[in-house]
Amino acid sequence: MEQLVPYLPLLIMGVACPVLMGGAMWLMMRQMNSSQMPMGANMQPPPQRIQALQAQRETLDKEIRELEKIQTLQTQREQLNQALAYTSEAKG
Repeated sequence: MEQLVPYLPLLIMGVACPVLMGGAMWLMMRQMNSSQMPMGANMQPPPQRIQALQAQRETLDKEIRELEKIQTLQTQREQLNQALAYTSEAKG
């Protein structure tokens, strides 16, 4: 038994590797099969699906506009801070 102890890690890896690989393949196959089934949003009739997507697009467009405003304001704030730093250095 003591002669097998040095080979025990190799034996464990030799058994665990194929078992884990088989498990990973099984999980991937399960995910692929479940993704082929229609989801809740895809089960809507086309006109309703189009309306839902348009509403989602409007929401995203609003969010983009708000983020662009924030970015513009942050740029303006940085420019003002640089201008204030420049004028305080010039006075000092």
